Amino acid sequence: MNSAPTRSGRARHNGGPVRRFVQSLVGHPASRWLRSGVKDAWWQVLGVWICNPKPPVRVRSLLFVCKGNICRSPFAANAATRRMEDAGIRDVSCLSAGFMVSSETRSPSPALAAATRYGVSLESHRTTALDLESVQAADAVIVMEAAHLRLLSRLFPGQRDKVYLLPLFLPEADRPRGYLRYTIADPYGQPQEEFDECYARISMAIDGMLASMLR
Repeated sequence: MNSAPTRSGRARHNGGPVRRFVQSLVGHPASRWLRSGVKDAWWQVLGVWICNPKPPVRVRSLLFVCKGNICRSPFAANAATRRMEDAGIRDVSCLSAGFMVSSETRSPSPALAAATRYGVSLESHRTTALDLESVQAADAVIVMEAAHLRLLSRLFPGQRDKVYLLPLFLPEADRPRGYLRYTIADPYGQPQEEFDECYARISMAIDGMLASMLR
C-alpha cells in the first residue's frame, strides 16, 4: 500500500516547479536587461563623484593594478611601455600588480593571443602581489575599475591622490554610459573576443593617459 506523501516530500514536490520558474525568470533576457538598466542608472548617478586627480608634475614610474595581475594590468603596463618606447620616452618605468593574486601566475592563452595584436608579449609575465612599498614608489597608480579606487583608498589611505581610473582616460566618444563608463571588465575565463575587446579599450585609454600625464 502506498503511504501518503510526507510534509517534507510535498514541499520538495511543490518547490520543484516554483524553483524552476524563478530560475527561468531570473535567467530570462528581459530580466537581465532590467538588472543591467538598473545598474547603469545607479552608476550614472554615482559617477558624478568619480574623477581622477590632477596629473602628477613629474612621472618616472607607473603602477598598473587589477585584481589578479593576470590579464588587464600586465597588458596595460607592457602596452604603455611599448607606446613610450615608440615615442622615444625611455625614462619612465611601468610595473603591474594585483591585490588578490592567486596560485595562477601566468597569463592565459587568450590574453597572450590578444596582446600580440598590439606588439605586446605576456609570455614571460608572472604575477606580483600589490603592497604598500610598490604603491609608495609609484608616481601614479592606475586601476581598472571604480571598485578598485575604493579598495585602494581603504588599503592605502595616504596614497589616494595618486590613484587613477584608467577608463576615464578613454575618449569621450568611446566611453559608454553607466557601469562600463567606469570599468574595464575582467576578461578572465571569458571567450577570446572578450580579451580582444578588453585590450582594445585598454590600448585607447593608455593613449589618453600618456597624453595627459606626459603632455
